[in-house]
Amino acid sequence: MTETMPADPTMTAESTKTSAPAESGTVANAASGLRYGEALEELEGLLDDLEDADIDIDHLAERVARGVELVRFCRDRLAVVTGDVDQVVADNPEQVEQFRAGKEKVLGFFVGQIMKATKGQADGKVVNQLLSSKAAG
Repeated sequence: MTETMPADPTMTAESTKTSAPAESGTVANAASGLRYGEALEELEGLLDDLEDADIDIDHLAERVARGVELVRFCRDRLAVVTGDVDQVVADNPEQVEQFRAGKEKVLGFFVGQIMKATKGQADGKVVNQLLSSKAAG
């Protein structure tokens, strides 16, 4: 399986009801209160359950349905934070150039802008990863 999601970029499902894509309306209810990293941890547990040969079919169906909800939640949250990162980078070309010139402290400015945009709900570590990637070029 190819891992395409960073560790923990995002807000809780509860805080995303107005900004999540329409197709995910049920995801906010199903993953209510979870953070991205918690959802990924639960997904890992689901995978362990699915690998268990002794799992009954009803439990299997429940676990698969929950996994689908969690994947949608994670995908939507990552998309929101990535969009915020793209916007902050686009809105601040001077700071991008400073970062590319080696002023890594400018990254703190970008993180602050993302935290402001997400009302403090984004995970700083993942925001740093996304920003470093975008700002570097």
